[in-house]
Amino acid sequence: MKVSVGCAVKQSARDAVTIVNPWSGKVLVTAVGCHDDGHPLQHTVLVALDLVARLQGGGAWNAVLDGCTVYKVSEEDQKVDGQLPYLCTGYDVYATLEPCLMCSMALFHSRIRRLFYGCRSPVGALGSQHKLHLQRGLNHHFQVWEGVLKKECEALLNALS
Repeated sequence: MKVSVGCAVKQSARDAVTIVNPWSGKVLVTAVGCHDDGHPLQHTVLVALDLVARLQGGGAWNAVLDGCTVYKVSEEDQKVDGQLPYLCTGYDVYATLEPCLMCSMALFHSRIRRLFYGCRSPVGALGSQHKLHLQRGLNHHFQVWEGVLKKECEALLNALS
């Protein structure tokens, strides 16, 4: 989470997302304040997921966004349990702000292992509104932790209000 907060502070952004492979301990990507770029789908979580896809040879968006980083990691460092994952299978996500419904569903479809977020959002879909990760009917589940570096994450929002 410290990487996410540090990147958001550096870019004067209200949110940031870092995706980490817990098996190798390597930071794979960071995305910072992407929703401010005017594209309705470029929420910071979605851009971070797209950057992981780019790291794996895919990705939908070709634009290079300020503050977004795809780290140079080996194929070995991307592996989870000895295999290259499908999208974000087994990866951990650190978000300064609780993801909205659209971003939360993208995290489900990307098969993350765990989400850590700093502070709630009025449109958040995990702790604030829908508690989506607790819905039994979904075919994937991940663990969610709220309040990681909460004061630092709330300060990001307050600084730009």
